[in-house]
Amino acid sequence: MSITDNLQENKYVAFLDVLGFKELVRGKGGKLNLYFETIRRALIDIKNDKAEIESQLVSDSTILACGLTKENLKLLLRAVQTIQARCAVENIWIRGAITIGDIHFDRKLNIVVGNGLTDAYLLEEEERFPRVIIDPKILR
Repeated sequence: MSITDNLQENKYVAFLDVLGFKELVRGKGGKLNLYFETIRRALIDIKNDKAEIESQLVSDSTILACGLTKENLKLLLRAVQTIQARCAVENIWIRGAITIGDIHFDRKLNIVVGNGLTDAYLLEEEERFPRVIIDPKILR
């Protein structure tokens, strides 16, 4: 089975990016460790409370996805809120986007791929301030 065989189902996809991550890495200090620990704990709590949400942390990006139900969208919004709030308390600012599209997580190969991820990334990239936007196609 190829990776593309798994890109048939649309999901809600959130892409979250840390602002100022280069400075965190260059600083090699406690704030970088604090970021990873904050995200790690948030993802563990999200997985325990909201098992429907798949997640992957890649450097300064957190990727979340879940099936297309109204209840799952609520869970995803709460998960994003959890990550944003915990990071904000530590003065770590998040920018991101939520959209709909295909996405596949391959845990064995450590791959996350799909149009949903690409679309969320491109939406996030358009923003300038720490916030998470919702793609208008979700509201339709």
